[in-house]
Amino acid sequence: MRVLIKVGRSCNNDCTFCHASDRRRGTEPRSSLEHKIRRAHERSASMVILSGGEPTLHPDLLALADCVAGLGMHLGLVTNGRRLADASLVDELLRRNLRYAYVSLHGASAPVHDTIVRAQAFEQTLSAIRNLSGRVEDLTVNTVVTRDNLLDLRGIVELLEGFPGLLVKFTFPQPKGAALDHFDSVVPRLTDAASAVMDTIAHATARGASVRFGLEGFPFCLVPGFSSLRDDLETHDIRSMVEPEDDDLVAVDSSLSIKTSRCDGCSVRSECPGIYREYARHRGDSELAARTQRSDVDAEALHVVEVREQAAHERRRWVRVTWACNNRCRFCLDRDTGRTEMRPDDEIKRDIVEGRREGAERLILSGGEPTTHPRFASLVRFGKRAGYRWVQSITNGRMLSYPRFLAGVIQAGLDEVTVSMHGHTPSLHDELVGVAGAFDQASQGIRSALASKSLVVNIDIVINAHNVDHLPDMLRTFVSWGVREFDLLHLIPFGGAWEVSNGDLFYDLAEHADPIRRALAFCRDEGVQLWLNRFPPEHAEGFEFLIQDPHKLHDEVRGRAASFETFVAGGPHLPCRAPERCKRCYLQGLCDAFERVRDLSRARSVPALRVHAFTSPEVLALLPAADLLEVVAPDPAQAVVVASALRAQALRLRLDRLEGLASMIDSDGHVAGIPLHEVVVSRPDQLEAALACRGVDVVVPLCRDMAPLLSALGPHADRIVFEQPTHDRLTVATREDVDLRNLFDTLGFVVRTRGIAPCLSGREPLPRPEVLDASVLRSDGSVDPQGMTSLYVRELFRAKSLRCGACAWAAQCPGMHLNWLRAHGFGALDPTTAKEG
Repeated sequence: MRVLIKVGRSCNNDCTFCHASDRRRGTEPRSSLEHKIRRAHERSASMVILSGGEPTLHPDLLALADCVAGLGMHLGLVTNGRRLADASLVDELLRRNLRYAYVSLHGASAPVHDTIVRAQAFEQTLSAIRNLSGRVEDLTVNTVVTRDNLLDLRGIVELLEGFPGLLVKFTFPQPKGAALDHFDSVVPRLTDAASAVMDTIAHATARGASVRFGLEGFPFCLVPGFSSLRDDLETHDIRSMVEPEDDDLVAVDSSLSIKTSRCDGCSVRSECPGIYREYARHRGDSELAARTQRSDVDAEALHVVEVREQAAHERRRWVRVTWACNNRCRFCLDRDTGRTEMRPDDEIKRDIVEGRREGAERLILSGGEPTTHPRFASLVRFGKRAGYRWVQSITNGRMLSYPRFLAGVIQAGLDEVTVSMHGHTPSLHDELVGVAGAFDQASQGIRSALASKSLVVNIDIVINAHNVDHLPDMLRTFVSWGVREFDLLHLIPFGGAWEVSNGDLFYDLAEHADPIRRALAFCRDEGVQLWLNRFPPEHAEGFEFLIQDPHKLHDEVRGRAASFETFVAGGPHLPCRAPERCKRCYLQGLCDAFERVRDLSRARSVPALRVHAFTSPEVLALLPAADLLEVVAPDPAQAVVVASALRAQALRLRLDRLEGLASMIDSDGHVAGIPLHEVVVSRPDQLEAALACRGVDVVVPLCRDMAPLLSALGPHADRIVFEQPTHDRLTVATREDVDLRNLFDTLGFVVRTRGIAPCLSGREPLPRPEVLDASVLRSDGSVDPQGMTSLYVRELFRAKSLRCGACAWAAQCPGMHLNWLRAHGFGALDPTTAKEG
């Protein structure tokens, strides 16, 4: 438990939103504060967090820190950071158990930040972050989202990307104190703030930013897909606090927020923080929209989806400790390296520390065979001391059969082992791993690890031609030992698997569909967890929730970073790129997309170009002409600025605010000298303004917020395009998607579609031209591999059912986005109903 103690109201900033703006209660006496610190200790607090006002201004700051440390507690600070620009003060506080720092930064530059805090503070605050980064265990940089910095959020994240391991938090202002006194000029609309925050996080994710994110004060219905980022006193384990005027600790006050009648029936009501009471009093609750549970996804299933997604998105650090191995697996990915040496300890430890600084919570020690490293236990211990919550190892399990070794790694802090087992009998397993007796040792190691009751034990299996028919028996055997979690890896054409002598390892999934499906059915057994790795999605029909999270493609690209960088810089593609190998590879679609986008980035003209208001002038200057230009911007004025700098035959606008757009369209239907063809809406309140743009098509996303309005669009059907949105997270698709087949069966009028398979809509979709998205380009015009991977995951990763080959539209239909299929299943695709002509 943590306790927050406010040391007074004095502050050297004067923030426009400050909820503690009454400075009449200056600084509390040291004796009073030490009494409160002792009370925290009596309540079994593990940490005391000093706040204010500005706690670092207290003349007895170090004495208070001594009091905290002397009682065996850790120290935290909620601060504007200005005094912590003094590195020597930071050193003194670190010596006194400073473990937590929560620093306020409200702009990416001095003009923005200093205007909000009404002091010349920016450089000092930034220096404080530099002094704390990598030295304090828990560092959060908090940005209160106001009207003054709404458009500066991306810049703040980009400014902070160079500081590893920190959490960037966006906080909606509490309408108290100064924020309440100047409500209209300070507090933005919740929808505007939520939109800006989600846009910033999506942009950072697309760029592969290393920072983590948190949110406070945002109702979950306004930040769909981001509820897991909730970050407040409760999530920071701050259970009690004390104001300057309080004599004793009090429970954290939750009365500032309320749930209104619009929250009735919401599926996330119990977890949601609600809306600030004073905000509702000033602006009402019309922005809220209850997330009612989908009829085809029950609460338990949705919970499973969320848990699996959180696991897939967990921040992990893989650290290789050696190339050496005591097995000789026929499909080993390292076989073609020829390396057998141990990595130097200093390199390993540097990687471990670097991962923790970047925010990783799980350390995975791998090889080769990591347990053959003579100092494996000490590396586990080092990982724990570096601050990893969980330490795991990928192993062949043989060393676990030695009692002294097993006891040593458990004592060092090892939490989990994933043991590679490729057969359920000695003959099958030993033949595949190339060592007689390996099965007996590994099976004994697994049983001993399970018996210790100190380790999580799971098994991974590389599926190949020799064991595919035995998969159900393998899982049955391992479950009988007590193993409950399995990772099924589809064989890929790399390493030993692609050696000529190992051609017998590959298999036809269709020919072996029966044992594969019987194996996948184990996921229905209580307590058994299956994960698919690099497994072709179309062969998992009926088990779509097992399909690998496409986000994991980022790991594949990181693992081949040098090859991808060579390619985007103008060199050849991956050395493995060859038709015979690609057709067997899970990465084929991603690599194909890389080639297309690289070619588009070098073309003089492209079919479609997407540009954002934040696109840098350097990138704008490099962009080609386009048949269709899509501009993503906050409002029409900013869109015009962007469009005016580019050459295009037609214009599509995707704006957050549409007010004033109709008046900017000239008599020829042009905006910024370009014919305006489409306006994309994202919320119900935009429809009226979009339809006011005469002669312009309106693109309507088929999401639950828009669903109640769709049937009323019949009079405008000739101008409407229904578009299926794509989502980079399964949880968002599950919550936001509508029932497409039911929608079109009951719609009552014909409308054009985009991104929807004909078997779902009954009509051929409009073509989707290949798009060059400027957000994936670096300042020199080259493609950023991680940004490109994010784009692929978010929009381009599509698949079809194996049954789709018989469809009349097979040649024209690209299928559906992978997360739509994971949410709704391949079974929703019914090629027999697709219409010809």
